[in-house]
Amino acid sequence: MYPVLRDGDEVDVDLDAFAAAAPRAGEIVLLRHPFRRGVTIVKRVLRVEDDGRVFVVGEDAVGSSDSRGFGALPPESVIGRVIIPPV
Repeated sequence: MYPVLRDGDEVDVDLDAFAAAAPRAGEIVLLRHPFRRGVTIVKRVLRVEDDGRVFVVGEDAVGSSDSRGFGALPPESVIGRVIIPPV
């Protein structure tokens, strides 16, 4: 199975998507990288924890930098929902 997005793909981001509700499992989101200032990452939400933190994973289970390595992220790390263009 191919990743939904590849390096260099352009996407739209709904910056207001989570103003009233938290992301849900399965949604693709744009996030602030937890350790690299000024870097954003696109990941899929695997789950939202009871405290609102989001556990995100990349499409590449082996090479992805995601919550399996850096843990769940606080809700303020989520910038918006990625809108995948139709194929």
